[in-house]
Amino acid sequence: MYAAAAPGVFKTTDGGSTWARTSDLVQVTAVAIDPNNPSTVFASSYTGARKTTNGGASWTEVHPNPTKLSGAKALAIDPSNPSTVYAVLITENARDDASGGLSKSIDGGSTFSYINSGLPFSVFYYGFDTSALAIDPSAPSTLFAYSVGLAKSTNGGASWLPLNVEFPIYVAALAVDPSRSSFVYAATQSGFLRSSDGGFTWELLLNGLPTALLTDVIVDPSDSKIVYVSTENAGVYKSNDRGQHFTVFNEGLPVTRVNSLVIDSTGTFLAAATDLGVFTISPGDGPLPPIIRRRCGNKCAH
Repeated sequence: MYAAAAPGVFKTTDGGSTWARTSDLVQVTAVAIDPNNPSTVFASSYTGARKTTNGGASWTEVHPNPTKLSGAKALAIDPSNPSTVYAVLITENARDDASGGLSKSIDGGSTFSYINSGLPFSVFYYGFDTSALAIDPSAPSTLFAYSVGLAKSTNGGASWLPLNVEFPIYVAALAVDPSRSSFVYAATQSGFLRSSDGGFTWELLLNGLPTALLTDVIVDPSDSKIVYVSTENAGVYKSNDRGQHFTVFNEGLPVTRVNSLVIDSTGTFLAAATDLGVFTISPGDGPLPPIIRRRCGNKCAH
């Protein structure tokens, strides 16, 4: 598991008992791990990005923005073809800045090109306080991206279709159900949004959730009916019915602000990144011994 924090990227190989800094890339905004080869990792900051192919022993610079030395707010690796990498770019706060939007690499990050066809310029080139990116695990050419506006591609980013959402949204994270890809989830400032038709219509589901900004959403890969969300001030919540109802899931968690969540492929190891560090739980057995590393608390990737 990797954790991103202000001083750099940290790695644990023993479930979080010990951590080691693997990169001095500061103010990390996004981390993505090759799902088929966890030794390959991409990490980005506001000013640049790096890649490792040996588990963090060494890193090389990559440039997700083809024309500027800037980084990405969100990264995703194609699970069926890890040479394909997507990025939601960090751009200057100007509507006429055409050197932004989204980019794609088909050579493992050696080169990137813009993939902005169909994106509304004023949406995807302006305002990058939050960005989100998700790949459909069952059909990796289908992507969902957010940066002020929400869009969908079904051809690997060659073209995009803006998606209309009836609610005012500020999306922190997106997730696609791995077994029923018509279900797409969004963690927003308004609450939990769910689409059951591939993103074309959305419903706001708040059953059991507090009035709080959501910071992340993940799906249990071993049982996709189970969905977890994290919040800015109320901890973690769990749903057993694809978000129709939620219950609080904070046993053993000493803080209420949770920045991001990760879960392993078996659904038996859940980690929450907080401002105080990373905490883990085994959803079926209860909390694992708390892991507190004050330097590792912004984002996690597993």
